[in-house]
Amino acid sequence: LERTLAGLLASTHGTKAADLGGGLRAVREYETLRLEGAVTWGPWTIESAREGLEVRGRRPGDRLAGRRKKVQDLLVDAKVARQERDAWPIVVRGEEVVAVPGVAEAPGWEGVVTWKKS
Repeated sequence: LERTLAGLLASTHGTKAADLGGGLRAVREYETLRLEGAVTWGPWTIESAREGLEVRGRRPGDRLAGRRKKVQDLLVDAKVARQERDAWPIVVRGEEVVAVPGVAEAPGWEGVVTWKKS
């Protein structure tokens, strides 16, 4: 698995993909690595049938699509401990935040992304 991912990350030219097993596929397009299938992020398992979604950590200024409130404030309101916030998964489509698992979903994205925290 490490060798497969290292091969994908060795270049940022064009597009390259690899099956990782367990229904998971890694696709590298230029400088972006995307996992397709169920994604594990720490204790989270995140899935969606919708293509083009990515899971990443939060970034300064992130806002949930269609809402004014920042992701930072959503996490505070949900009483997510400060030390957990940077490790919290954020589901995006392009640069648009569509879900903060266990906290909020963007309007029109309700139920599109499913998650489970173990």
